[in-house]
Amino acid sequence: MLGHLNKNTGSDGKKNYEGTGDLRADSDELIYLDAIKHSNGSLTVSTRIDKSRGNIKDVTFEIGADRAVSVSSSYIDVMSVIEKQQPSFTIEQG
Repeated sequence: MLGHLNKNTGSDGKKNYEGTGDLRADSDELIYLDAIKHSNGSLTVSTRIDKSRGNIKDVTFEIGADRAVSVSSSYIDVMSVIEKQQPSFTIEQG
């Protein structure tokens, strides 16, 4: 089963899974695909396991500009990379 999720991002920086009905409740495994698009047209895509009943591990894929896909030798936490790229905001009161 493959579900499409809401494009809104929560306060934790993760995409919401709203709009998928009971997808989370009805599945044994729930795995998000988080991606970073690079300036050369390539992508780094990593899994983010949200719910697991089996013995699965996160994995990272490199997708070239030519759409050739390879499995990375190490896992890249794409969400952490995205969070580090976000500007930090300071609210000044006064």
